[in-house]
Amino acid sequence: MKAPPLAGIADLQSNAAVILGPAHPSRDLPDLSHQAMTMSVDGAEIGRAAAGAATQAVLRSLAWLANHASARSLPLKQGDVIITGARIGALPLNGKTVLVEAEGFEPVSARFE
Repeated sequence: MKAPPLAGIADLQSNAAVILGPAHPSRDLPDLSHQAMTMSVDGAEIGRAAAGAATQAVLRSLAWLANHASARSLPLKQGDVIITGARIGALPLNGKTVLVEAEGFEPVSARFE
């Protein structure tokens, strides 16, 4: 199935890419309401979030989405990626190496050439 053109435009308004790391069982997730996160570009911090939505709130939203999609005969499938929002917000990435760090998770980095 081909995605409609507006779906691609909508996603690229905020995300030029999605980087996936290893899966974490929900029981092992930290309390995201107290989860600090930083973003650096070429070694200089450009953004920080002190907290976010509580883990249980995020999981309840995911359960709602799964039920909503299933009720419309579009169930979520293994391998689907759900983007839950930008914790730090939209920031200019003027540089080559981006690093995002949050305690309890592996650091995520990307290099743009």
